[in-house]
Amino acid sequence: MLKYKVVLSDTEHEMLEQIVRCGRHASRKIMRSRILLMSHAGLQDKAVSGLTGASISTIHRTRRYFVEYSLEEAINDDARTGQPRKLDATQEALLVATACTRPPEGSSRWTLALLGERLITLSELERISLETIRQRLKEKELKPWQKKSIRSAKYTYDPHSK
Repeated sequence: MLKYKVVLSDTEHEMLEQIVRCGRHASRKIMRSRILLMSHAGLQDKAVSGLTGASISTIHRTRRYFVEYSLEEAINDDARTGQPRKLDATQEALLVATACTRPPEGSSRWTLALLGERLITLSELERISLETIRQRLKEKELKPWQKKSIRSAKYTYDPHSK
């Protein structure tokens, strides 16, 4: 006997079917949607696990969230706290400004290591990981290690685009 029985309304069922069919959602959301659809159809945990590849605890938790909270709680991820940022706004601005300047003498382009060394020199940081630098540059869509020229550009300049 199931402790948490999933009974979907027609609207909920259609919404979950759309999520699974569309495929434009996070894989976890699609997995949870499949779990709820199969649970609604009456499949047991082992059968759902075999068909989806989800663990029994994931299936149980998804059902429990649906019954105790809501459909949205069951299929969406909780907010993740994560680690606090290593760079404050001033240090991030300094990193971006540095990445947009010419590389140091003897280097043809900026590398993550060179940016890290320069950031430590220019700020109060004692150390900084290359991954932190990479993540901040990725957020800003900066790639200072790439050289771009008119010939290599795959786009045209449009002064009216953002």
